[in-house]
Amino acid sequence: MLSLPAVLAHAVSILCAPAVDFTFIDVGASAGFSGFSPAFGLVTGVAAVDFDRDGLIDVFLPTGSGTPNRLYRNLGNGQFAEIAANVNLADQTSARGALWFDYDGDGDLDLLVTHDSGTTVLSLYRHESNHTFTDVTTSAGIALGPGVPANPNAQRQSGGVSVADIDNDGYPDICHAMWNGPLRLFRNNGNGKFTDISASSGVGALLRSYWQPFFFDVNGDGWTDLLVSVDFDQNMLFINQGNRTFVDVASASGFANDMNDMGVTAGDYDNDGDMDFYVTNIYGIDPFSGQYTHNVLMRNDTSPAGVTFAEVADATGCADGGWGWGATFLDINRDGWVDIAETNGYWNWIRPSRLFLNSGAPPVGFSDVAAAAGFDDTYWGAALVALDYDRDGDQDVLQVCMEGYIRLLRTDLTGVAAARHYLTVRPRMTGPNRFAVGAVVRATAGGLTQMRHISAGTGALGQEPYEAFLGLGDAGVVDVLRIEWPDGNVSVIHDVVADRSLTLTIGLPGDLDLDGDVDNVDALVFVGCLTGPGTGTQLVVDGCSGADLNGDGDVDLADYARFAALRAD
Repeated sequence: MLSLPAVLAHAVSILCAPAVDFTFIDVGASAGFSGFSPAFGLVTGVAAVDFDRDGLIDVFLPTGSGTPNRLYRNLGNGQFAEIAANVNLADQTSARGALWFDYDGDGDLDLLVTHDSGTTVLSLYRHESNHTFTDVTTSAGIALGPGVPANPNAQRQSGGVSVADIDNDGYPDICHAMWNGPLRLFRNNGNGKFTDISASSGVGALLRSYWQPFFFDVNGDGWTDLLVSVDFDQNMLFINQGNRTFVDVASASGFANDMNDMGVTAGDYDNDGDMDFYVTNIYGIDPFSGQYTHNVLMRNDTSPAGVTFAEVADATGCADGGWGWGATFLDINRDGWVDIAETNGYWNWIRPSRLFLNSGAPPVGFSDVAAAAGFDDTYWGAALVALDYDRDGDQDVLQVCMEGYIRLLRTDLTGVAAARHYLTVRPRMTGPNRFAVGAVVRATAGGLTQMRHISAGTGALGQEPYEAFLGLGDAGVVDVLRIEWPDGNVSVIHDVVADRSLTLTIGLPGDLDLDGDVDNVDALVFVGCLTGPGTGTQLVVDGCSGADLNGDGDVDLADYARFAALRAD
């Protein structure tokens, strides 16, 4: 039977659930999302980013054999248009997941699509200048490599994919997981090609049921590490040794949960300045081992003495997630404390989706408010991601279900939540890592300091936008906004006005369009900054990051003189 603490925590979570000041409305059908046929299996993915850089979040949806993949372009009026065929992405090969990233450093997001078997377990599409795509899988060197099991069967399917710069050369590398297969790591050579370093890196030694990789610098040494959720076996935590090799410290650190681990997502749920991890599982008693299994919340207790995690899901009230798949940390009511949304299902075992609301006061606990918020569907939920699709300053949820439903859940804030403030931050860089994968955003406002991480690949075969959403409570100004860039640089900005989306850049002075040089295009951007709203703290003006070249807090003729000198050089 279930442990008494688990039963009590779940009962208290339900009986003492607080009143909510938000509701979810499913607008998927009216927004233009139609039913689809996912690949046969256990889970399916979704990738939600602004692929065409118009400021609006678009959605790519992989589909099963015989059904074209779908790319839904956000029109900005609450509607999406399906354009996959128009841009050469309507492939009908069975696809499981996808991820957008800039593999060649040209500033455009390219698309990686995953499959379960065959010679193209990974397909890579290069984003061309006219917003069409070209299949470059073979030339990029990520086709099925030697030594990788290639015998397709119903019990082998693609897990998640994640990218990050593992060797600090600026180029994003790829980790791909396979359920009942290998964990593969591809190094980006910086010339449009990848090298499979799965064996030499130390991450590809075992065939296991891997579900979702996640990159994050766990020990803060400047090298991104790799966490992997593993079904039927211990999770893995590979610490980057700084020489393209990794050492698994999951057992020693307390991260090696040995259950049916599937989805993994990251968030600083207790606002103590480090990243915690939520891993979805099957809730109940394993009929074979008798083990009590449940979602786990890995509180990060890492210190200079070493990497350490403590499992606190039962203690905090977020252990029961049914047959968990996709999950995400999000600040649904903008109070500055991240909550947890989770979906679940498996054939005849389907429980309501969960929405664990953060109590927001130490000791932090969670209450399931899914029913009150209208998030208690009983579909077989798979990938689940948070996004502000309508740019109204709150986080909506996109849920993909194995029955063929796409649920776009618009968040409607009421009462106290509607009056709270927010800030959306988009870190951007010059050089190959344009979208600042691996950056950490910290914001201090109203006496609270929060942190967010810019990741590529999360949950269960999901991807969220390259931006950080921060609920600010009653604070209308962020006292200190700190960006810890992947290259080790740090930017600190003071007195940032809330209730806006900000694009913050770091890189070559004067390179305002982030293409690696200072030219006429930058001059046009600069003029817009000079005559537009470029007053006050310059880095909080969208499109004008870096135009305050003399650092005096505004953009004026003195800055233009410096800009003209840069162009002359």
